Amino acid sequence: MKTLIITTLAEYQTNFWLEIAKTLRAQDFTISFISFDDRSSDTLRGNNFTTYSLNNSDRQRSKELTKNLDFSLKKYQIENLHHWLTHEKVCFNLNNTEEMIEKLFSYIALSDRCIKDNIDKKPIMLQELGGFISVIACFFSSRAHNVDNYFIEPSFFKGRMFFVKNSFSSIDIEKNNTQKTNQQEVERYLNDAIEKKTIVIPKKDKHHYSNTLAKIINKHNIKRAFEKAIDKFILKKHQEFGHLGHHIRKHIIMLINEIRLKSKYAEASSLEKFIYFPLHVPGDMALTLRSPKYLDQISLVNYIARNIPHGYKLAIKEHPAMIGAIDAREIKGALDKNDQLVIISPKENNYDIIKKCDCVISINSKSGAEATLLNKQVLLLGDAFYSNNPLTTYINDIKELHNSITISINKEKKDYQNLITDYFQDVWSQTYPGELYVSDKNNIDTFAKTIVSFLTRNK
Repeated sequence: MKTLIITTLAEYQTNFWLEIAKTLRAQDFTISFISFDDRSSDTLRGNNFTTYSLNNSDRQRSKELTKNLDFSLKKYQIENLHHWLTHEKVCFNLNNTEEMIEKLFSYIALSDRCIKDNIDKKPIMLQELGGFISVIACFFSSRAHNVDNYFIEPSFFKGRMFFVKNSFSSIDIEKNNTQKTNQQEVERYLNDAIEKKTIVIPKKDKHHYSNTLAKIINKHNIKRAFEKAIDKFILKKHQEFGHLGHHIRKHIIMLINEIRLKSKYAEASSLEKFIYFPLHVPGDMALTLRSPKYLDQISLVNYIARNIPHGYKLAIKEHPAMIGAIDAREIKGALDKNDQLVIISPKENNYDIIKKCDCVISINSKSGAEATLLNKQVLLLGDAFYSNNPLTTYINDIKELHNSITISINKEKKDYQNLITDYFQDVWSQTYPGELYVSDKNNIDTFAKTIVSFLTRNK
């Protein structure tokens, strides 16, 4: 009998995990939840699942742990404390470090309580990969108790996922020298992606790709805003994502930024020789935790612009999921400083831009992996799963960038299709079927089967 501890941060997550838990319980799994959302806690308990949520004893233990902070940091092997607070500071525009430290240790106390109650059953912690303090706290608590923590991360392939064990770093893709059992399926997927010019969007994130105005006036979003306001201010329910005012302000500012930038867009078809740098979602943990030295993307854009060869342009494009998330004044400032810099409309297709560019620079965006499908050289700055891709050059020192760009654009053009296909077959072999927060019956059954088979193979 397997024992799983699953974390949930919001209702939409809980509704999904509840169906998974019911399926696994019928297969003799013991499931406990750590819930960071009071509505979710009520739902889970109503379905007879043991659910741990923050209580006064956790808050009291947090005070004890923070009283001797140096000792507690060593106990939980937390190095560079401010690094682990960065994601939440960026996402919610927070600056009260002491409150955040207390929150971290109250959540550690909560996770400790759950793990100690289940420790004799040799539990496994299962979480969606993320940078929020709740997720981080459960990770460090698991490690302190020698409990394996598996992060679930959407993979390059739609409807498939990575399991990342005991680390926030991207997964290492290992060379699979055995027979490629899914060769035809992988080839079909890659050819289809190129032909249809489709980018990988997990269904859970699809709503982010609507335009900013549509997000603001969306009936569902307005209804949820009222519900969350009532829960927070009247019913005093705990919410992990309770920064309602910030969320509304942010989207209004995003709309203003989007309007301000429209007159600055260039068309990729009008460019001749150019280097492409796709901008990342500013608050993504791929930046905040995996590649924090590149968190200030505009500073990086200015640096890249100063290091491209003469006669080339640097083309940037906002991430289509968060248009307007970067201050338009900062982008305009970079454009004013660098006449070799252009910004392309975020609505232009990524594949069309990649096909036309001379090389791609990426921090760790999936655009870099997509570029290799189109036989383009990629210069990688950060921590990404495709660092050992045959067409990827990892830039260990940013000072190497100019030389690396020069080498990349002057490389003899070869057809790497067979090597790239082999590489993505290796990627496929480390992915598993299933998609987070898609609650149709087929996906629930597939996801539950994947958990069972994965845990059986990784005892």
